[in-house]
This record gives sequence, C-alpha cells and structure tokens, in this order.
Amino acid sequence: MGATWEQWPGTDMGLGPGRADRTTARATAGPRRPPVPVELTAFRSADFVYDTTSLENLQRLIDTVPAGPRGTRWIHMPDAVLCHAEYELDAPYDDFVSRVDIATVGRRFENVLSSATEVLRRHRTGRVTLQLERVTVRPQLNQPAFPSRDNPDIYWLEKIDYGLDEQRIWIRTVHRPYGSTGHYDGYLAFARAAKRTRLAFLACRRFSTPRLLTPVHLDWWPWLTRVLAESACRRFLDVTTANIVASYHGRDVRAGAPPSPADSTAWW
Repeated sequence: MGATWEQWPGTDMGLGPGRADRTTARATAGPRRPPVPVELTAFRSADFVYDTTSLENLQRLIDTVPAGPRGTRWIHMPDAVLCHAEYELDAPYDDFVSRVDIATVGRRFENVLSSATEVLRRHRTGRVTLQLERVTVRPQLNQPAFPSRDNPDIYWLEKIDYGLDEQRIWIRTVHRPYGSTGHYDGYLAFARAAKRTRLAFLACRRFSTPRLLTPVHLDWWPWLTRVLAESACRRFLDVTTANIVASYHGRDVRAGAPPSPADSTAWW
C-alpha cells in the first residue's frame, strides 16, 4: 500500500524530485509523487525499537569538550563534524511546547527547502512518536551566495519523546535516493529552564561538496573545509532557532526564506 504523506503547506515544492533554478538555487517541483523508496514494514512493527545508543555515545563524547561562545562545542572527525549547542528563549516552557509541535521542526531547519512526513506511530493521545520525513535540502557546504544545481533529498527516521520538562526529536538518516548529500544525524530538544525554554541541538553532519565547489578540491585544504563546515553549522543553528522563534510567535516560516531580524535576535 502506498504511503500517505502529510506535506508541509506553504512550500513551493511538491513531492517530486526537486531541481534548482540556475541563478537562485530555489527549488521547483515535478508533478509526480514518487513511491517511498524505504521499506516501512519493520518500522511499523510493534517490535521495532529506535536505537539512540550511538547518538547518546556522541553526546557523552562532546560533553568532554569545553564549551565555546553560546555553549557551542565542536569535534572535527575525518568525515564529519559533531556539534552541540544550546539556546535559551524568552518563553515559558509550557506555553512554548503548546505552540510549537516538535514533530514538525524538521521543516523549519535552515537548509530544508521542502518537507513531507509519513507518520508511523502515534501515542494514544494522538501525538506523533515515530515518523519518516522526506526533505529536500540545500547542499550543506555552500552558502546562499553560491548557487548550485544540487538540491538533494534525504529521508530521516525520527523518534519523538515527550516529558514534563523536556521534549526531544531524534533524527537518523536512513536513505539518500541520489547519493548526492551528506548525512545528518542528531537531535533537537525543548527543555524547561526556570521561566524560559532551552533549545539543545546535537548534530553529526557528514558533508558532501556541491558541484560548484568541486574544482576547489576541498580535501586538499582541510583548514578551509573546517571553516566552511563550522560556518554552515553556525548558520544552520542560528537560522533554525530563528525559524522556531517565528513559529512560536505564530509567524509563517517559508521554505528557504531568511528569518526576520526580530526572530534572529529573539533568544539573546
């Protein structure tokens, strides 16, 4: 049986494979909806257990690194960047989680151009606890000033935990149809922090090089790769947080659109 997708309204993409405009790198849509290329039977099984052990191990690893500005920690590995960051928002936790559905935060990620989800499991209260999300993303090592024709797809398997003082969405890459993008694995958490709300990110990002930058041979320049990776991660964290702030205040967040100045500084 084909999957029933819950597509994010307001995007400029359908579910067809995305392609980018040559000058703006904005995504356009194909008219056809492809079948889900991921076998969902095992995930739907009552016996399926979403294993977070590897991410918990990465959390313990990065906790050993001293925090930099705004609590950001970095570990550069041969084929990936591990980053942990925290932001405090001037919003009461209970009010915040009543307005922002953590199961939908993937569509507010800075590099996501379109998003659609297949819900696999719900709590008896109706809350989503397991889902597959298909996102079309910008190539991660280039900034908007460097347009590229590579707007790759990623499929994420996501587990959502709900607690009185914390909600957390775990993200694991399970499929890359075109093999043209790196992995993104990690979590995003909303946590109670006195009268405020803390956002915590753990991201393990395995970057691929956009075609525009291929002639540069980034593997010859490890210092440049490090600078580009940290720049991309900082932009991802800042813009994603700003998009979540906008959502809390009831403002629509369009795919690929920059946040407003008010949202960009709302957590300082």
